[in-house]
Amino acid sequence: MASPATRSARATLAVRTRDHGPDAPANIRARRAFDVEALADHINAVVDAAPPLSAAQRDRLWAVLLRSTRNVASE
Repeated sequence: MASPATRSARATLAVRTRDHGPDAPANIRARRAFDVEALADHINAVVDAAPPLSAAQRDRLWAVLLRSTRNVASE
């Protein structure tokens, strides 16, 4: 089931598409917002379906995340 944020992004995209056409530049941000929300829903579903991590697995994941050189906050 889609989250409220995904449903809102889908509705915004639908209205912009209806008002401006499917290929209008005004739809770029709306489509990107919808894609981000839909991906977040999918990631949450996959994580929720996965078995719990062991302490060693959790430590390894934290180490990988903290070692990352990409600065996501600047995007």
